[in-house]
Amino acid sequence: MNSVTEPWLSRRPDLWLPDILHKTATGGLRAGCDAQLLGICLTTGLIRFAPFAIPCPVGIDDAELPTVRRQEGPDHRRLRLLGLSLAKAIDQQSLIIEEHRAPIRDSHTFLDVYIEARFGRLAIELGARDGRDIPPLLRCVVDHVLVLPFSGWSGATFVGGHFFRPDSRPLAMPSFKAMADAFEHQTTTISQNQ
Repeated sequence: MNSVTEPWLSRRPDLWLPDILHKTATGGLRAGCDAQLLGICLTTGLIRFAPFAIPCPVGIDDAELPTVRRQEGPDHRRLRLLGLSLAKAIDQQSLIIEEHRAPIRDSHTFLDVYIEARFGRLAIELGARDGRDIPPLLRCVVDHVLVLPFSGWSGATFVGGHFFRPDSRPLAMPSFKAMADAFEHQTTTISQNQ
């Protein structure tokens, strides 16, 4: 994933963070979320940010979607299918855990997709995510946080996401072929389990 950041993103994260992290599938902002600490970390350079796009197949059929977890809707299930495919495309030999419980602050949170790969640990967050969770996740739990927000879904061939990492840990972008192969593997696995 490219770590080049537009200068205005680093200087004024307060203008864009709530929109990309806290927006729900219906377009409103998720209540009770805050991104001030993350904004400070981005402004001071403790955390790096880069937007990215991943190739995804056109026309995801409802039959190909993973089973419902907790109270998720169809848009979140589509993002989860893409997140699981992205995890497999990044490292085919990685350990992938859905709904992983992770300790942060004085409590815990559930990571939508947790990956232990050869190069480190990743969290892929789907839909809306509280910005307060990202700095402690990067400090104590994972090496990279990738967010696939509802606002990044265009229904086209690419989905826009946001990549957060500590200053010195780059992550390679998977190829279109790796992403297509991983998507095919995920949909085949889902079909066999239903």
